[in-house]
Amino acid sequence: MKTLRKLILFPLLFALLCVFPTRPAAASAEEYAFRAAGEVVLGCADPAEQTVEVSFLNLYDAGEGGTEFYALDLHFDTADESGMLTLTELRCPAAASYPDENDPATGHVLWTDSSFERGVAAPVEGAIWTAVYTVAADAPAGIYTVSMTGEVVGYHPDREDAFDSDIGLSYTASVTVKTHDVEAVPVGEVTRWRCRECGRFFADERCVVSLPKTPAELFRCISSGETVLPDALEPDVNGDGKVNSRDAMQYFRLWIREAKPE
Repeated sequence: MKTLRKLILFPLLFALLCVFPTRPAAASAEEYAFRAAGEVVLGCADPAEQTVEVSFLNLYDAGEGGTEFYALDLHFDTADESGMLTLTELRCPAAASYPDENDPATGHVLWTDSSFERGVAAPVEGAIWTAVYTVAADAPAGIYTVSMTGEVVGYHPDREDAFDSDIGLSYTASVTVKTHDVEAVPVGEVTRWRCRECGRFFADERCVVSLPKTPAELFRCISSGETVLPDALEPDVNGDGKVNSRDAMQYFRLWIREAKPE
């Protein structure tokens, strides 16, 4: 009986909307967003799994700083393609505390208010529904993506049918994962990034390109060709056609000398 109710409840609500009358519409890209709440830093010394909230957001203003929704049929990815991000929780707003379905195992959300009296109020930039993903402790640094699809019934007074259904919603969110907790280190006209935990330096904030910590290490990397240094300076600082330890020392000083965090 419960399964049957789930199967018929959402179609019945859309049938109810025909009384207004109404018709499904394609949502404007500016009316919704799917976005992660910040970056994830796993740590390098003792990495541990972390969680990140990725919310389906309302960007529409019905005239009072937001709008209301009366039916939601949403599908969230249960994991990203790599499997490093796993859906572990679906958080509903207080007004929708008793959804018909809200299952992280399937990523499916189904909620309705056929009375049109207790809609889910979402301010502009406010969450309509939130998916919580757990990031594995061994996830490599990088940018991961998760998606959601669905349809909603909301209040849009500027449309021909004020209580309208948006169908074919499809959004993708990017989640940035870092393995180092870095701080910016300005060096001349360039910026390096130093990890607060391990002290390593990186050429980029995502910590993809590691830089040597000492002149000796720098010289070894230059000599062996292991490291391509990311700015316009030439390793041959003296211009004598050779790369030696003196060059390495001077080069090292150019990007690390007396560097202070911003």
